[in-house]
Amino acid sequence: MSDKKTVKSGDVVRVTGVFPIGDKTYHPNTLVKNLPDADLQVQLKAGHISVDAAGIKYCEEVLKAKVLDHTAKPKAEPEA
Repeated sequence: MSDKKTVKSGDVVRVTGVFPIGDKTYHPNTLVKNLPDADLQVQLKAGHISVDAAGIKYCEEVLKAKVLDHTAKPKAEPEA
C-alpha cells in the first residue's frame, strides 16, 4: 500500500522494501532523506517507502535508526 502524500527530496522516509538507487541499496526500516525526486515518487508508488509519521517515529525511538543522507559522500577509510 502506498502513501497518498506528496513527498520531496529533503523529506525523511522509511524504507519498507529492498531496492537500489544509484550505488546504494536500502533495506526495510532504514530512514533516508534526500532521495532523488524521480526515484522517490516511483518507490513511494511501489510501496517501497513510506512517509507515515508513526512508522518513522517507531524506527527512530524503538529501533534507534539514524537518518541516512542519500547524497552523503562515503567516509574515507583511514590509511594504515
